[in-house]
Amino acid sequence: MLENLFQSLITLVGSRGGAQEKCKDFIVTNPLIRQGIRPDFPPSLNIGNGIGAFVELVEDELKKEGSRLQDIKSIYIAYPHKHPEIFPAHRDPNSDDLLLFKRVLEDQCPQIDWRIATSIVETVNLGRSNNQGSVHALTGKQVYEVYEKEKSFETPAPNLFVTSKGECSNPYFIVADHMIDQGTTMANLINFLEHNEGKVLGVLSNTCKMLAQEDTLYCCPEVSLSGEFANPSRNIGRLPELARMFSSSAKLHQYKHKTPQECMEVFERALNEVGHSVFALTDGECIKLIREVETDKTSFPALVSSLYAHKSDPHSPPIAVLDVISVLKHSIV
Repeated sequence: MLENLFQSLITLVGSRGGAQEKCKDFIVTNPLIRQGIRPDFPPSLNIGNGIGAFVELVEDELKKEGSRLQDIKSIYIAYPHKHPEIFPAHRDPNSDDLLLFKRVLEDQCPQIDWRIATSIVETVNLGRSNNQGSVHALTGKQVYEVYEKEKSFETPAPNLFVTSKGECSNPYFIVADHMIDQGTTMANLINFLEHNEGKVLGVLSNTCKMLAQEDTLYCCPEVSLSGEFANPSRNIGRLPELARMFSSSAKLHQYKHKTPQECMEVFERALNEVGHSVFALTDGECIKLIREVETDKTSFPALVSSLYAHKSDPHSPPIAVLDVISVLKHSIV
């Protein structure tokens, strides 16, 4: 599998608080594959739930590391937005919301320096506003950059991942967006931030829908999965549902003899080809897949074929192998 193939490379990059802090020259890179959101990640919250509830989630996340909110000097507010030089005409829909989020967070926790991370920018236009289909969401690879010329709303934007000594700074983040649907954009941004040794403490939005489980999790006692597909620490809870729906669809097509387990294995291999995995799917992405297959917008064989076709598409965003090689060259002290 693609994940296993490059796991040794990714491991060499290090983990938070570990080997990466010893790097002489820490280089910000894009992850080779989308890693799963950690199992204990807090549910995303709508600001309408009250900022106090969100701050409690942040506090709980810090406690997992043996820290407290009153001990933290600064937290960055990261948000999806385009590179200003690559997309000079792009209008950022998040600006007003960000100022609102920042203001209410400052009112709630004035001792924290809340900084809007304007310098973290997207360099690829994936066109998700015009295409909300599952295949498009699962195959589009976002590439981020720290644009050091960009200024935040208050101060010049440094490379917030790197200290003045060239070491990784292990910054804290919350991630914000004006709207969350499938959760793909948020998951990609979280993946980038934590790949570069940041720690995301929570997700805040005006219209949160999909990172937290909202649709009922259907019990599928007739579906028995094994191996990693049955591992609770890697299973977001939707895999039996996905397996049941894939198997039902497969019975109508060329995969008619495939069991639910075998369908998941076929789907996982196809996802690996585009740098993804069933273990990295958000709850919203799973719900979207289930609905599309259930309503015959796509079939299981067509879904698998589309993923393999995307791998061979010369216009697909490239997998950033060079980023990983660059990290390895600079990770040895």
